[in-house]
Amino acid sequence: MRIRTLLRLGLLQAAWILVSAVAWAQDLTRVEANVTSVSSGTVFLDRGLDAGIRVDDAVTIFTASGFTTDGRVRSVTRTSARLELLPGAATPNIGDRVEIMIPSERLKPLADGEHQPWESQNPAWDPNRPLLSPAFGTAPEERESVTSGQAYLRLSGTFDQQSGGRNYLLTSLGLDLRRTNPFGHGGEFSMSAEGYRRTSQLPNAPDENTDDFSLRRFSYRVGGEEDNPTRWEFGRFLQHEFPELGLIDGVEWSDKTSTGSTYGASFGAMPEPFPKLSSGDDIQAAMYYRWSADREHKLTYGAVYQNTWHKGNQDRNLFVGTLDWIASKVFSLHTVAWIDYYGPGDTVKHDGFELTEFTASGSWRTSERSSVNINASSRRYPELLRSEFVSLSPDQLLHDHIERIGAGWSSMIGTNTRTSARADFWKDQDDSGENYDASLGWKDLLWDRGELTLTGYYTDGTYSSGPGGRVSATKAWDDAFGTLMYSFTNYDQKSFAGTTATVAHQSIFASVDMALGKAWDLSIYVDDRFGDNLDTWDVGLSLQLRF
Repeated sequence: MRIRTLLRLGLLQAAWILVSAVAWAQDLTRVEANVTSVSSGTVFLDRGLDAGIRVDDAVTIFTASGFTTDGRVRSVTRTSARLELLPGAATPNIGDRVEIMIPSERLKPLADGEHQPWESQNPAWDPNRPLLSPAFGTAPEERESVTSGQAYLRLSGTFDQQSGGRNYLLTSLGLDLRRTNPFGHGGEFSMSAEGYRRTSQLPNAPDENTDDFSLRRFSYRVGGEEDNPTRWEFGRFLQHEFPELGLIDGVEWSDKTSTGSTYGASFGAMPEPFPKLSSGDDIQAAMYYRWSADREHKLTYGAVYQNTWHKGNQDRNLFVGTLDWIASKVFSLHTVAWIDYYGPGDTVKHDGFELTEFTASGSWRTSERSSVNINASSRRYPELLRSEFVSLSPDQLLHDHIERIGAGWSSMIGTNTRTSARADFWKDQDDSGENYDASLGWKDLLWDRGELTLTGYYTDGTYSSGPGGRVSATKAWDDAFGTLMYSFTNYDQKSFAGTTATVAHQSIFASVDMALGKAWDLSIYVDDRFGDNLDTWDVGLSLQLRF
Protein backbone atom coordinates (compact mmCIF):
# COMPACT_ATOMS: atom_id res chain seq x y z
CA MET A 1 0.00 0.00 0.00
CA ARG A 2 2.88 2.37 0.83
CA ILE A 3 4.44 1.67 -2.57
CA ARG A 4 1.20 2.56 -4.33
CA THR A 5 0.98 5.82 -2.36
CA LEU A 6 4.53 6.78 -3.27
CA LEU A 7 3.83 5.90 -6.90
CA ARG A 8 0.79 8.16 -6.96
CA LEU A 9 2.76 11.06 -5.50
CA GLY A 10 5.57 10.44 -7.96
CA LEU A 11 3.22 10.52 -10.94
CA LEU A 12 1.69 13.79 -9.80
CA GLN A 13 5.11 15.36 -9.35
CA ALA A 14 6.15 14.10 -12.79
CA ALA A 15 3.06 15.72 -14.30
CA TRP A 16 4.03 19.11 -12.91
CA ILE A 17 7.62 18.72 -14.06
CA LEU A 18 6.35 17.90 -17.55
CA VAL A 19 4.26 21.05 -17.55
CA SER A 20 7.23 23.21 -16.63
CA ALA A 21 9.49 21.61 -19.22
CA VAL A 22 7.32 22.08 -22.31
CA ALA A 23 8.24 24.95 -24.65
CA TRP A 24 6.96 26.74 -27.78
CA ALA A 25 3.31 26.82 -26.71
CA GLN A 26 0.81 29.64 -26.50
CA ASP A 27 -0.97 30.91 -23.40
CA LEU A 28 -4.15 28.95 -22.62
CA THR A 29 -7.16 29.74 -20.44
CA ARG A 30 -9.72 27.33 -19.03
CA VAL A 31 -13.38 28.15 -19.71
CA GLU A 32 -16.05 26.40 -17.63
CA ALA A 33 -19.64 25.69 -18.69
CA ASN A 34 -22.54 23.39 -17.84
CA VAL A 35 -24.53 20.91 -19.92
CA THR A 36 -28.04 22.25 -20.55
CA SER A 37 -29.44 19.66 -22.97
CA VAL A 38 -28.60 16.17 -24.24
CA SER A 39 -30.30 14.54 -27.24
CA SER A 40 -29.24 11.98 -29.85
CA GLY A 41 -25.52 12.28 -29.15
CA THR A 42 -25.69 16.08 -29.27
CA VAL A 43 -24.87 18.14 -26.18
CA PHE A 44 -25.67 21.82 -25.61
CA LEU A 45 -23.79 24.16 -23.24
CA ASP A 46 -24.76 27.38 -21.49
CA ARG A 47 -21.78 29.38 -22.79
CA GLY A 48 -20.71 30.39 -26.29
CA LEU A 49 -18.97 33.10 -28.29
CA ASP A 50 -19.07 35.61 -25.45
CA ALA A 51 -16.94 33.21 -23.38
CA GLY A 52 -14.37 32.73 -26.16
CA ILE A 53 -15.64 29.33 -27.36
CA ARG A 54 -15.22 28.60 -31.06
CA VAL A 55 -16.08 25.82 -33.52
CA ASP A 56 -13.71 22.79 -33.34
CA ASP A 57 -12.60 23.48 -29.76
CA ALA A 58 -11.94 20.25 -27.85
CA VAL A 59 -14.11 19.73 -24.76
CA THR A 60 -13.74 17.67 -21.58
CA ILE A 61 -16.93 16.85 -19.68
CA PHE A 62 -16.79 15.77 -16.03
CA THR A 63 -19.79 13.54 -15.36
CA ALA A 64 -21.51 13.13 -12.01
CA SER A 65 -20.28 9.52 -11.85
CA GLY A 66 -16.66 10.69 -11.71
CA PHE A 67 -15.68 9.78 -15.27
CA THR A 68 -14.63 12.15 -18.01
CA THR A 69 -15.95 12.17 -21.56
CA ASP A 70 -14.75 13.99 -24.68
CA GLY A 71 -16.41 16.06 -27.38
CA ARG A 72 -15.83 18.78 -29.92
CA VAL A 73 -17.67 22.06 -30.55
CA ARG A 74 -19.60 21.92 -33.83
CA SER A 75 -21.59 25.17 -33.72
CA VAL A 76 -21.71 28.15 -31.39
CA THR A 77 -23.86 31.22 -30.75
CA ARG A 78 -23.27 34.14 -28.41
CA THR A 79 -24.63 32.33 -25.36
CA SER A 80 -24.58 28.60 -26.22
CA ALA A 81 -22.56 25.91 -27.96
CA ARG A 82 -23.43 22.55 -29.51
CA LEU A 83 -21.05 19.61 -28.99
CA GLU A 84 -20.58 16.35 -30.81
CA LEU A 85 -19.45 13.47 -28.59
CA LEU A 86 -16.47 11.49 -29.84
CA PRO A 87 -16.92 7.74 -30.49
CA GLY A 88 -16.82 5.76 -27.27
CA ALA A 89 -17.56 8.81 -25.12
CA ALA A 90 -20.03 8.37 -22.29
CA THR A 91 -23.25 10.38 -22.52
CA PRO A 92 -23.29 13.17 -19.92
CA ASN A 93 -26.24 14.41 -17.89
CA ILE A 94 -27.78 17.86 -17.69
CA GLY A 95 -25.79 19.94 -15.20
CA ASP A 96 -22.46 18.16 -15.73
CA ARG A 97 -19.42 20.41 -15.66
CA VAL A 98 -17.52 21.17 -18.86
CA GLU A 99 -13.99 22.48 -19.38
CA ILE A 100 -12.68 23.98 -22.63
CA MET A 101 -9.08 25.12 -23.12
CA ILE A 102 -8.89 28.20 -25.35
CA PRO A 103 -6.08 30.57 -26.36
CA SER A 104 -6.01 33.51 -23.93
CA GLU A 105 -5.79 35.88 -26.87
CA ARG A 106 -9.50 35.37 -27.51
CA LEU A 107 -10.43 36.92 -24.18
CA LYS A 108 -8.25 40.03 -24.38
CA PRO A 109 -10.41 43.15 -24.77
CA LEU A 110 -9.63 45.56 -27.57
CA ALA A 111 -8.05 48.87 -26.65
CA ASP A 112 -10.18 52.02 -26.92
CA GLY A 113 -10.59 52.98 -30.54
CA GLU A 114 -9.10 49.70 -31.76
CA HIS A 115 -11.01 47.32 -34.01
CA GLN A 116 -10.51 43.86 -35.39
CA PRO A 117 -8.35 43.88 -38.54
CA TRP A 118 -10.21 43.86 -41.83
CA GLU A 119 -10.31 40.35 -43.28
CA SER A 120 -10.42 41.43 -46.92
CA GLN A 121 -10.25 44.51 -49.09
CA ASN A 122 -12.87 45.53 -51.62
CA PRO A 123 -12.21 43.82 -54.96
CA ALA A 124 -11.40 45.82 -58.05
CA TRP A 125 -14.49 47.17 -59.78
CA ASP A 126 -15.61 45.16 -62.82
CA PRO A 127 -17.79 47.09 -65.33
CA ASN A 128 -19.46 43.80 -66.35
CA ARG A 129 -20.70 43.17 -62.80
CA PRO A 130 -23.75 44.85 -61.21
CA LEU A 131 -22.73 48.06 -59.43
CA LEU A 132 -23.74 46.94 -55.91
CA SER A 133 -22.40 43.40 -56.03
CA PRO A 134 -19.11 44.18 -54.20
CA ALA A 135 -21.14 45.10 -51.11
CA PHE A 136 -22.06 41.44 -50.73
CA GLY A 137 -18.53 40.07 -51.18
CA THR A 138 -16.45 38.51 -53.91
CA ALA A 139 -18.25 36.46 -56.54
CA PRO A 140 -18.21 32.70 -55.75
CA GLU A 141 -16.08 31.79 -58.75
CA GLU A 142 -13.40 34.30 -57.63
CA ARG A 143 -13.15 33.19 -54.01
CA GLU A 144 -10.00 31.50 -52.88
CA SER A 145 -10.09 27.79 -52.11
CA VAL A 146 -8.86 27.27 -48.54
CA THR A 147 -8.31 23.96 -46.76
CA SER A 148 -8.49 23.85 -42.96
CA GLY A 149 -9.18 21.39 -40.17
CA GLN A 150 -7.35 19.09 -37.82
CA ALA A 151 -5.97 15.57 -37.65
CA TYR A 152 -5.72 13.95 -34.23
CA LEU A 153 -4.48 10.84 -32.47
CA ARG A 154 -6.10 9.60 -29.26
CA LEU A 155 -4.61 6.97 -26.96
CA SER A 156 -6.31 5.97 -23.72
CA GLY A 157 -6.33 3.06 -21.34
CA THR A 158 -8.22 1.87 -18.29
CA PHE A 159 -6.31 -0.51 -16.03
CA ASP A 160 -8.52 -2.22 -13.44
CA GLN A 161 -6.48 -3.99 -10.77
CA GLN A 162 -9.48 -5.73 -9.22
CA SER A 163 -10.31 -9.38 -10.04
CA GLY A 164 -6.86 -10.22 -11.33
CA GLY A 165 -6.51 -7.19 -13.58
CA ARG A 166 -8.62 -6.09 -16.55
CA ASN A 167 -7.34 -3.62 -19.14
CA TYR A 168 -9.28 -1.69 -21.77
CA LEU A 169 -7.37 0.23 -24.46
CA LEU A 170 -8.50 2.67 -27.14
CA THR A 171 -6.48 3.88 -30.10
CA SER A 172 -8.07 6.21 -32.61
CA LEU A 173 -7.02 8.39 -35.52
CA GLY A 174 -9.38 11.11 -36.73
CA LEU A 175 -9.64 13.81 -39.35
CA ASP A 176 -11.84 16.91 -39.55
CA LEU A 177 -11.47 18.64 -42.92
CA ARG A 178 -13.06 21.65 -44.58
CA ARG A 179 -12.36 23.14 -48.02
CA THR A 180 -14.03 26.34 -49.13
CA ASN A 181 -14.99 26.86 -52.77
CA PRO A 182 -13.80 23.39 -53.81
CA PHE A 183 -15.35 23.47 -57.30
CA GLY A 184 -15.17 27.17 -58.16
CA HIS A 185 -18.84 27.86 -57.44
CA GLY A 186 -18.59 28.85 -53.79
CA GLY A 187 -19.77 26.58 -51.01
CA GLU A 188 -17.79 24.25 -48.77
CA PHE A 189 -16.84 20.59 -48.60
CA SER A 190 -16.44 19.06 -45.14
CA MET A 191 -15.76 15.67 -43.64
CA SER A 192 -15.23 14.20 -40.20
CA ALA A 193 -14.01 10.62 -39.84
CA GLU A 194 -12.36 8.46 -37.21
CA GLY A 195 -10.94 4.97 -37.18
CA TYR A 196 -10.35 3.28 -33.86
CA ARG A 197 -9.42 0.01 -32.20
CA ARG A 198 -10.71 -1.15 -28.83
CA THR A 199 -8.71 -3.82 -27.02
CA SER A 200 -9.95 -5.81 -24.02
CA GLN A 201 -7.40 -7.69 -21.94
CA LEU A 202 -9.08 -10.02 -19.44
CA PRO A 203 -7.46 -12.50 -17.03
CA ASN A 204 -7.01 -16.02 -18.42
CA ALA A 205 -8.40 -15.02 -21.81
CA PRO A 206 -6.89 -13.96 -25.14
CA ASP A 207 -6.92 -10.28 -26.04
CA GLU A 208 -10.05 -9.20 -27.86
CA ASN A 209 -9.75 -6.48 -30.52
CA THR A 210 -12.59 -4.55 -32.12
CA ASP A 211 -11.87 -2.32 -35.12
CA ASP A 212 -14.39 0.29 -36.21
CA PHE A 213 -14.60 3.22 -38.58
CA SER A 214 -16.99 6.12 -38.12
CA LEU A 215 -17.77 8.61 -40.90
CA ARG A 216 -19.63 11.34 -39.05
CA ARG A 217 -19.72 13.88 -41.86
CA PHE A 218 -19.08 13.89 -45.60
CA SER A 219 -20.97 16.68 -47.33
CA TYR A 220 -20.92 19.56 -49.78
CA ARG A 221 -22.78 22.77 -49.01
CA VAL A 222 -23.46 25.63 -51.37
CA GLY A 223 -25.28 28.90 -50.64
CA GLY A 224 -26.62 30.00 -47.28
CA GLU A 225 -24.69 33.27 -47.46
CA GLU A 226 -25.71 36.93 -47.60
CA ASP A 227 -25.41 37.11 -51.38
CA ASN A 228 -26.95 33.67 -51.89
CA PRO A 229 -29.48 32.81 -49.15
CA THR A 230 -30.68 29.62 -50.86
CA ARG A 231 -28.78 26.80 -49.16
CA TRP A 232 -28.23 23.23 -50.37
CA GLU A 233 -26.30 20.50 -48.61
CA PHE A 234 -25.67 16.98 -49.91
CA GLY A 235 -24.09 13.91 -48.32
CA ARG A 236 -23.85 12.88 -44.66
CA PHE A 237 -24.30 15.74 -42.21
CA LEU A 238 -26.10 16.89 -39.11
CA GLN A 239 -29.20 18.71 -40.26
CA HIS A 240 -28.39 22.40 -40.26
CA GLU A 241 -31.47 24.30 -39.20
CA PHE A 242 -32.82 21.67 -36.79
CA PRO A 243 -29.92 19.57 -35.42
CA GLU A 244 -32.47 17.92 -33.12
CA LEU A 245 -33.40 15.72 -36.11
CA GLY A 246 -29.94 14.15 -36.13
CA LEU A 247 -27.67 12.88 -38.91
CA ILE A 248 -28.92 12.34 -42.44
CA ASP A 249 -27.54 10.70 -45.58
CA GLY A 250 -29.33 12.81 -48.14
CA VAL A 251 -30.10 16.41 -49.03
CA GLU A 252 -31.32 19.51 -47.21
CA TRP A 253 -32.61 22.70 -48.82
CA SER A 254 -33.45 26.02 -47.19
CA ASP A 255 -34.09 29.64 -48.12
CA LYS A 256 -34.47 32.91 -46.27
CA THR A 257 -36.97 35.73 -46.39
CA SER A 258 -35.99 39.41 -46.39
CA THR A 259 -36.50 39.55 -42.59
CA GLY A 260 -34.20 36.60 -41.91
CA SER A 261 -36.84 33.89 -41.41
CA THR A 262 -35.92 30.47 -42.82
CA TYR A 263 -37.92 27.68 -44.44
CA GLY A 264 -36.84 24.42 -46.03
CA ALA A 265 -37.00 20.63 -46.26
CA SER A 266 -34.78 17.55 -46.10
CA PHE A 267 -34.88 13.96 -47.30
CA GLY A 268 -32.61 10.96 -46.81
CA ALA A 269 -31.57 7.95 -44.78
CA MET A 270 -31.00 8.10 -41.01
CA PRO A 271 -27.76 6.47 -39.76
CA GLU A 272 -28.22 4.32 -36.68
CA PRO A 273 -27.07 5.99 -33.42
CA PHE A 274 -24.15 3.61 -32.90
CA PRO A 275 -20.41 4.15 -33.56
CA LYS A 276 -20.47 2.55 -37.02
CA LEU A 277 -23.39 4.78 -38.10
CA SER A 278 -24.84 2.10 -40.38
CA SER A 279 -27.45 3.48 -42.77
CA GLY A 280 -30.27 2.22 -44.99
CA ASP A 281 -32.99 0.80 -42.72
CA ASP A 282 -34.51 4.17 -41.83
CA ILE A 283 -35.67 6.94 -44.17
CA GLN A 284 -36.93 10.39 -43.19
CA ALA A 285 -38.57 13.41 -44.81
CA ALA A 286 -38.90 16.72 -43.02
CA MET A 287 -40.12 20.25 -43.67
CA TYR A 288 -39.65 23.26 -41.41
CA TYR A 289 -40.06 27.00 -40.86
CA ARG A 290 -38.14 29.23 -38.46
CA TRP A 291 -39.50 32.74 -37.87
CA SER A 292 -37.11 35.51 -36.87
CA ALA A 293 -38.17 38.87 -35.46
CA ASP A 294 -35.13 40.65 -36.93
CA ARG A 295 -31.93 40.10 -38.84
CA GLU A 296 -30.01 39.71 -35.56
CA HIS A 297 -32.19 36.71 -34.54
CA LYS A 298 -32.85 38.03 -31.05
CA LEU A 299 -36.23 36.27 -31.04
CA THR A 300 -36.86 33.17 -33.12
CA TYR A 301 -39.22 30.25 -33.00
CA GLY A 302 -39.27 27.27 -35.29
CA ALA A 303 -41.42 24.27 -36.14
CA VAL A 304 -40.54 21.12 -38.06
CA TYR A 305 -42.45 18.01 -39.06
CA GLN A 306 -40.53 14.79 -39.64
CA ASN A 307 -41.97 11.53 -40.99
CA THR A 308 -39.83 8.36 -40.85
CA TRP A 309 -40.05 4.85 -42.30
CA HIS A 310 -38.28 1.73 -40.99
CA LYS A 311 -37.58 -0.90 -43.65
CA GLY A 312 -40.42 0.55 -45.71
CA ASN A 313 -42.96 0.63 -42.87
CA GLN A 314 -44.41 3.84 -41.46
CA ASP A 315 -42.61 4.61 -38.17
CA ARG A 316 -42.57 8.05 -36.57
CA ASN A 317 -44.63 11.20 -36.91
CA LEU A 318 -42.60 13.82 -35.04
CA PHE A 319 -43.16 17.54 -34.49
CA VAL A 320 -40.37 19.68 -33.00
CA GLY A 321 -40.79 23.24 -31.81
CA THR A 322 -38.04 25.63 -30.67
CA LEU A 323 -37.95 29.07 -29.07
CA ASP A 324 -34.81 31.19 -28.71
CA TRP A 325 -34.98 34.60 -27.07
CA ILE A 326 -32.07 36.92 -26.38
CA ALA A 327 -34.07 39.50 -24.47
CA SER A 328 -31.04 41.68 -23.71
CA LYS A 329 -27.37 41.44 -22.87
CA VAL A 330 -28.35 39.95 -19.51
CA PHE A 331 -31.09 37.40 -20.29
CA SER A 332 -31.52 34.60 -22.82
CA LEU A 333 -33.85 31.60 -23.12
CA HIS A 334 -33.71 28.41 -25.20
CA THR A 335 -36.46 25.76 -25.35
CA VAL A 336 -37.09 22.66 -27.47
CA ALA A 337 -40.14 20.38 -27.46
CA TRP A 338 -40.50 16.99 -29.20
CA ILE A 339 -44.13 15.92 -29.81
CA ASP A 340 -45.01 12.50 -31.25
CA TYR A 341 -48.28 11.62 -32.95
CA TYR A 342 -49.53 8.02 -32.69
CA GLY A 343 -52.13 6.49 -34.98
CA PRO A 344 -53.67 3.13 -35.91
CA GLY A 345 -50.28 1.64 -36.88
CA ASP A 346 -48.91 2.02 -33.34
CA THR A 347 -49.64 -0.90 -31.01
CA VAL A 348 -48.51 0.38 -27.57
CA LYS A 349 -49.11 4.10 -27.31
CA HIS A 350 -52.61 5.54 -27.32
CA ASP A 351 -53.75 7.41 -30.42
CA GLY A 352 -53.07 11.12 -30.36
CA PHE A 353 -50.26 13.51 -29.42
CA GLU A 354 -47.68 13.02 -26.68
CA LEU A 355 -45.02 15.42 -25.40
CA THR A 356 -42.07 13.04 -25.67
CA GLU A 357 -39.28 15.37 -24.67
CA PHE A 358 -38.90 18.94 -23.49
CA THR A 359 -35.85 20.98 -22.50
CA ALA A 360 -35.54 24.59 -21.44
CA SER A 361 -32.56 26.61 -20.26
CA GLY A 362 -32.39 30.23 -19.25
CA SER A 363 -29.43 32.43 -18.40
CA TRP A 364 -29.71 35.66 -16.44
CA ARG A 365 -26.69 37.87 -15.84
CA THR A 366 -27.71 39.48 -12.55
CA SER A 367 -24.71 41.84 -12.64
CA GLU A 368 -21.47 42.27 -14.50
CA ARG A 369 -19.88 39.70 -12.17
CA SER A 370 -22.64 37.19 -11.44
CA SER A 371 -25.17 35.06 -13.32
CA VAL A 372 -27.93 32.51 -12.77
CA ASN A 373 -28.75 29.52 -14.99
CA ILE A 374 -31.97 27.51 -14.80
CA ASN A 375 -32.58 24.22 -16.63
CA ALA A 376 -35.59 21.93 -16.89
CA SER A 377 -36.25 18.79 -18.90
CA SER A 378 -38.81 16.04 -19.26
CA ARG A 379 -38.62 12.83 -21.26
CA ARG A 380 -40.78 9.88 -22.19
CA TYR A 381 -39.78 7.16 -24.64
CA PRO A 382 -41.41 7.13 -28.08
CA GLU A 383 -42.75 3.97 -29.69
CA LEU A 384 -40.38 3.22 -32.59
CA LEU A 385 -39.62 0.48 -35.06
CA ARG A 386 -36.15 2.01 -35.49
CA SER A 387 -33.28 0.54 -33.46
CA GLU A 388 -32.33 2.91 -30.65
CA PHE A 389 -29.99 2.61 -27.67
CA VAL A 390 -32.12 0.35 -25.46
CA SER A 391 -34.97 -2.11 -25.97
CA LEU A 392 -38.01 -1.26 -23.88
CA SER A 393 -40.97 -3.41 -22.93
CA PRO A 394 -44.53 -2.21 -23.70
CA ASP A 395 -44.99 -1.38 -20.01
CA GLN A 396 -41.83 0.73 -19.99
CA LEU A 397 -42.93 2.58 -23.13
CA LEU A 398 -46.22 3.46 -21.48
CA HIS A 399 -45.00 4.43 -18.01
CA ASP A 400 -41.26 5.22 -17.93
CA HIS A 401 -40.39 8.90 -17.68
CA ILE A 402 -37.82 11.21 -16.13
CA GLU A 403 -38.05 14.86 -15.17
CA ARG A 404 -35.18 17.12 -14.13
CA ILE A 405 -34.96 20.68 -12.90
CA GLY A 406 -31.88 22.54 -11.77
CA ALA A 407 -30.45 25.96 -11.08
CA GLY A 408 -26.94 27.29 -10.81
CA TRP A 409 -25.42 30.54 -9.60
CA SER A 410 -21.93 31.92 -10.00
CA SER A 411 -20.35 35.18 -8.94
CA MET A 412 -17.04 36.97 -8.53
CA ILE A 413 -16.33 38.43 -5.09
CA GLY A 414 -13.73 41.13 -5.41
CA THR A 415 -11.17 40.59 -8.15
CA ASN A 416 -9.85 37.11 -7.36
CA THR A 417 -12.56 35.09 -5.61
CA ARG A 418 -15.14 33.08 -7.52
CA THR A 419 -18.13 31.31 -5.97
CA SER A 420 -20.74 29.01 -7.47
CA ALA A 421 -23.55 26.76 -6.34
CA ARG A 422 -25.93 24.41 -8.10
CA ALA A 423 -28.90 22.21 -7.20
CA ASP A 424 -30.53 19.57 -9.42
CA PHE A 425 -33.64 17.49 -8.75
CA TRP A 426 -34.94 14.51 -10.72
CA LYS A 427 -37.85 12.10 -10.64
CA ASP A 428 -38.75 9.00 -12.65
CA GLN A 429 -41.42 6.30 -12.50
CA ASP A 430 -39.70 4.53 -9.57
CA ASP A 431 -37.64 7.00 -7.60
CA SER A 432 -36.49 10.58 -7.09
CA GLY A 433 -33.29 12.24 -6.03
CA GLU A 434 -31.20 15.37 -5.95
CA ASN A 435 -27.67 16.67 -6.39
CA TYR A 436 -26.09 19.68 -4.74
CA ASP A 437 -22.68 21.26 -5.11
CA ALA A 438 -20.98 24.48 -4.08
CA SER A 439 -17.50 25.75 -4.81
CA LEU A 440 -15.17 28.56 -3.82
CA GLY A 441 -12.17 29.46 -5.94
CA TRP A 442 -9.29 31.88 -5.53
CA LYS A 443 -7.23 33.21 -8.42
CA ASP A 444 -3.54 33.96 -7.89
CA LEU A 445 -3.79 33.04 -4.20
CA LEU A 446 -0.74 30.79 -3.82
CA TRP A 447 0.82 31.29 -7.25
CA ASP A 448 0.46 33.60 -10.22
CA ARG A 449 -1.81 32.72 -13.15
CA GLY A 450 -3.46 29.90 -11.25
CA GLU A 451 -6.54 29.04 -9.27
CA LEU A 452 -7.30 26.96 -6.20
CA THR A 453 -10.88 25.68 -5.91
CA LEU A 454 -12.68 23.85 -3.11
CA THR A 455 -15.91 22.03 -3.95
CA GLY A 456 -18.37 20.14 -1.80
CA TYR A 457 -21.28 18.10 -3.12
CA TYR A 458 -24.02 15.69 -2.11
CA THR A 459 -25.74 13.12 -4.34
CA ASP A 460 -28.92 11.15 -3.76
CA GLY A 461 -29.29 8.67 -6.62
CA THR A 462 -31.13 5.49 -7.42
CA TYR A 463 -28.39 3.17 -6.19
CA SER A 464 -26.29 5.27 -3.82
CA SER A 465 -26.25 8.51 -1.87
CA GLY A 466 -23.77 10.49 0.16
CA PRO A 467 -21.36 13.42 0.33
CA GLY A 468 -18.19 14.17 -1.56
CA GLY A 469 -15.57 16.83 -1.99
CA ARG A 470 -12.95 18.02 -4.42
CA VAL A 471 -9.82 20.15 -4.29
CA SER A 472 -8.50 21.34 -7.64
CA ALA A 473 -5.54 23.49 -8.57
CA THR A 474 -4.74 24.97 -11.97
CA LYS A 475 -1.67 26.78 -13.20
CA ALA A 476 -1.00 28.55 -16.51
CA TRP A 477 2.50 28.94 -17.88
CA ASP A 478 3.54 30.64 -21.09
CA ASP A 479 3.87 27.17 -22.53
CA ALA A 480 1.15 25.04 -20.94
CA PHE A 481 -1.85 24.73 -18.65
CA GLY A 482 -1.95 22.18 -15.83
CA THR A 483 -4.72 20.79 -13.64
CA LEU A 484 -4.33 18.78 -10.45
CA MET A 485 -7.40 17.47 -8.66
CA TYR A 486 -8.15 15.32 -5.61
CA SER A 487 -11.70 14.13 -4.91
CA PHE A 488 -13.42 11.76 -2.50
CA THR A 489 -16.89 10.31 -1.98
CA ASN A 490 -18.49 8.35 0.83
CA TYR A 491 -21.65 6.72 -0.53
CA ASP A 492 -24.27 4.57 1.14
CA GLN A 493 -25.20 1.75 -1.24
CA LYS A 494 -28.94 1.27 -1.33
CA SER A 495 -30.19 -2.33 -0.96
CA PHE A 496 -26.73 -3.51 0.15
CA ALA A 497 -25.65 -4.80 3.54
CA GLY A 498 -22.43 -5.71 5.36
CA THR A 499 -19.10 -4.38 4.10
CA THR A 500 -20.66 -3.13 0.86
CA ALA A 501 -23.32 -1.00 2.57
CA THR A 502 -20.99 2.01 2.55
CA VAL A 503 -18.11 2.57 0.13
CA ALA A 504 -15.47 5.28 0.20
CA HIS A 505 -13.70 6.20 -3.04
CA GLN A 506 -10.88 8.62 -3.81
CA SER A 507 -9.45 9.98 -7.04
CA ILE A 508 -6.30 11.85 -8.08
CA PHE A 509 -6.49 13.47 -11.50
CA ALA A 510 -3.73 15.35 -13.30
CA SER A 511 -3.75 16.80 -16.82
CA VAL A 512 -1.52 18.93 -19.01
CA ASP A 513 -2.73 20.86 -22.08
CA MET A 514 -0.16 22.35 -24.42
CA ALA A 515 -0.26 24.19 -27.73
CA LEU A 516 3.02 23.18 -29.37
CA GLY A 517 3.72 26.05 -31.71
CA LYS A 518 1.03 27.33 -34.04
CA ALA A 519 -0.17 23.98 -35.36
CA TRP A 520 0.22 21.25 -32.74
CA ASP A 521 -1.78 20.65 -29.54
CA LEU A 522 -1.01 18.01 -26.92
CA SER A 523 -3.12 16.88 -23.96
CA ILE A 524 -2.11 14.26 -21.38
CA TYR A 525 -4.05 13.07 -18.36
CA VAL A 526 -3.72 10.52 -15.54
CA ASP A 527 -6.61 9.53 -13.26
CA ASP A 528 -6.10 7.16 -10.33
CA ARG A 529 -9.32 5.98 -8.65
CA PHE A 530 -9.02 3.87 -5.53
CA GLY A 531 -10.87 2.90 -2.36
CA ASP A 532 -13.34 0.19 -1.30
CA ASN A 533 -13.42 -2.46 -4.06
CA LEU A 534 -11.86 0.02 -6.46
CA ASP A 535 -8.33 0.23 -7.84
CA THR A 536 -8.29 1.66 -11.37
CA TRP A 537 -5.97 3.80 -13.46
CA ASP A 538 -7.05 5.85 -16.47
CA VAL A 539 -4.41 7.39 -18.71
CA GLY A 540 -4.78 9.21 -21.99
CA LEU A 541 -3.02 11.24 -24.63
CA SER A 542 -4.39 13.39 -27.43
CA LEU A 543 -2.20 14.88 -30.14
CA GLN A 544 -3.75 17.25 -32.66
CA LEU A 545 -2.43 18.92 -35.79
CA ARG A 546 -4.32 22.03 -36.92
CA PHE A 547 -3.99 23.20 -40.51
